[in-house]
Amino acid sequence: MIRKSEIFNRYSVDFPPDLSPSDVEDIGKALNALLKTPAVIGFGGKEEFYAHFVNHVMTMDLGVRDIIFYTYDDELGKYIPSISGEINQEKVDDLFVGFLDPKSLEEVRKPIKLTRGRKDVVEELLRNLDAGCGLIIPLFPDGSFRGCVAFLTPDGVVFEERDVKVLWNLAFYVELFLKIQESSRSLLYYAFYDPLTSLFNRRAFNERLEQEVLKSRRTGRSFSLLMADIDNFKEYNDRFHHPAGDITLQEVAEIIRESVREIDTVARLGGDEFGIILSGTGSSDSLVVAHRILGRVSTHLFPDENFDKTQKVTLSMGISVFPQDGFTGHDLVKRADEALFLAKKLGGNRVIRTEDAALMRIAPTQATHDIPPQSLYEAVRTVFNFEKFMEVLLHISLDALQAERGSLFVREWGDPDYVLLAKKGFSTNGNGRVRKIYGGNIIRLVAEKGQPLISEKSPDEEVKKYLMREGFYNESFISIPLIHGGDVVGVLNISNKRGGGTFSRDDLKKIEPLLSQVTTILMEGLRFRKNLRTFGEISLATMFDAFELKYPFYRHHSSDVAELSGRIARAMGLGREREETIRVAGRLHDVGMLCVPSSIMTKERDLSETERDVVRKHPFVGWKMLENYPELDEVRDLVLYHHERYDGSGYPFGLKGDDIPIEASVLSLAEFFTSVTSERPHRPPLSRKKALEMVKDLKGRAFAPEVVDSFLKIAS
Repeated sequence: MIRKSEIFNRYSVDFPPDLSPSDVEDIGKALNALLKTPAVIGFGGKEEFYAHFVNHVMTMDLGVRDIIFYTYDDELGKYIPSISGEINQEKVDDLFVGFLDPKSLEEVRKPIKLTRGRKDVVEELLRNLDAGCGLIIPLFPDGSFRGCVAFLTPDGVVFEERDVKVLWNLAFYVELFLKIQESSRSLLYYAFYDPLTSLFNRRAFNERLEQEVLKSRRTGRSFSLLMADIDNFKEYNDRFHHPAGDITLQEVAEIIRESVREIDTVARLGGDEFGIILSGTGSSDSLVVAHRILGRVSTHLFPDENFDKTQKVTLSMGISVFPQDGFTGHDLVKRADEALFLAKKLGGNRVIRTEDAALMRIAPTQATHDIPPQSLYEAVRTVFNFEKFMEVLLHISLDALQAERGSLFVREWGDPDYVLLAKKGFSTNGNGRVRKIYGGNIIRLVAEKGQPLISEKSPDEEVKKYLMREGFYNESFISIPLIHGGDVVGVLNISNKRGGGTFSRDDLKKIEPLLSQVTTILMEGLRFRKNLRTFGEISLATMFDAFELKYPFYRHHSSDVAELSGRIARAMGLGREREETIRVAGRLHDVGMLCVPSSIMTKERDLSETERDVVRKHPFVGWKMLENYPELDEVRDLVLYHHERYDGSGYPFGLKGDDIPIEASVLSLAEFFTSVTSERPHRPPLSRKKALEMVKDLKGRAFAPEVVDSFLKIAS
């Protein structure tokens, strides 16, 4: 039996890959465009690189029909093919991958040009692949074999010597990309990880903490910061020496890592100090995690000077929580360190929260009446989601008065009603309750008079019973008008003073310095939100208009989807705001298609599975493109979900039933009906009658039943 290496040697290329000046001139523009692509020089992921590489190679008139990347995946521990072109995945897996032999390719180390004419396995392979010629170029990015890139031509087309040279040169950039990826991984490790414990180092911890602060400001969710220190570790090191101490650090690190979730961050900050970020975790849950860690460390046996497991150590921990203990990473670290200091001062092997330290009045803490203006302005610069920022302002206001419950109602330009913009202390779905309590007489009274309403004690027993029933500690609350230019633009409501106390005029004086700042920021936020939303819609719509001009068959698609989805929303009675959001999403739903290659957009035959995968990424690409327009967040989510299907067969996440927002289901149906009744390069349009029959058939399968019912009413 002939060995693969003998076959590969028989078809190997012996001439050098040097390009002549005329060759360079012929392909210069396309080659320069490729080499300037960020993905090619290592910025971006593998899929992004492959997409750019394929897109440019296909424009070079080299006769290439298919490109197959066959590279080693470190995580999976095997070679994985990635294909582009007309060939299907099944043929590649069954025929081409079976033909390749990594060991033989590594042995030959030269490009292999497969041609027909000899009655052998190569002739049979090319015939089964419907290819005229193949070029396989092994890749050695770091001197060791990492796979290959292969090019196939259509039946009857053979690569000329110049074509082989060009493709050979291009393959060097595949090697370069793989080499940069590998180097980046190595550099990344030493830049962000502690070599002793394999935990994040202080630099990575600080970056993660900053990211968590920014994320929590946008989402309004809490997170906890834990600072931990091994008790009396210097004495341990002096007694049992540094090798034993290093092992102890490693084992403590492993205990901490195994005690938290994968989404949490654990870092060694230096010496025997560790930092832990618990994402989305409040004070009580973080306390549970901290005690779990302390318990596991205290029962573990650590090495002595002979490395026998005979010794015990303990930890001390301090906890701070965003946002109540600080609005910046620096503040949170400071508060957690203060709590850690107190834990060690009290004897170690214990956890102290910032709130505990404040109650004990031992660790320094911020006075309850202080307003943190620096934290306020820091939040202004970094919280881009307006509603979430209003929640941060509400947090600050409640903290200033030591209250646990509040709400903020706002009236925007041209709107006669006050809308609930932020709340704290009510149940997650307590919007109705907030409106019930404040949305009637209280808001109206405060707005009409333009004066604060302070209820210290209510003589009305019915009012008292009502407030108790609605979750108030007592009948005392404050409602304060936010006045700008003589108009009441909002009303701030505060209740449930900590300790069950009542509010007074002194509390009003305490919060007055903050009110003007809150009102000013509120007005700027309203104005900014209006301008940003308008700018985002116009800029993105203009980009997509250019896209529709490039592809005439797509013209008016987005405006038609916007118009139809808006009509469905109105028929469903979703309300003016939701209808407008759906219309904007309809206008922008396919903005991610801007990144789909022209060869796919204009293809007149059915797409291959690989090409379909490229297209299926457009909702996520569109979602990412809208990332920098925070006032389009609701629109952004609809763009992401508009290809989800009611029965779970959609993409990108396979959401099912009520997990799909009803607005996304409206958009999905409108997009489907508009698409199937429009011409595309690979198919003619369906008649309106046939399309309506399809929609009826897909009721409860692709689309929510109530959406289909409303659509059929306006379509008939």
